[in-house]
Amino acid sequence: MLNRKTHTINVQDKILGRIASQVVLLLRGKNKPTFQPHLDEGDIVIIKNVDKMKFTGKKLEDKVYKHHT
Repeated sequence: MLNRKTHTINVQDKILGRIASQVVLLLRGKNKPTFQPHLDEGDIVIIKNVDKMKFTGKKLEDKVYKHHT
């Protein structure tokens, strides 16, 4: 039987990359002892205060998207 938990994460004043790695572990279910790559055993994640999240460096200003044809 699949037991899914609901996790609520408040990301106010937290760094984007560190929160993203924690959320991925919860979504895939890699934090559970019954983890199997071919099964979806992940939990439900609710993220609050996304607009108050921190970005380190100059990622927002210096990000350049390149397109090659």
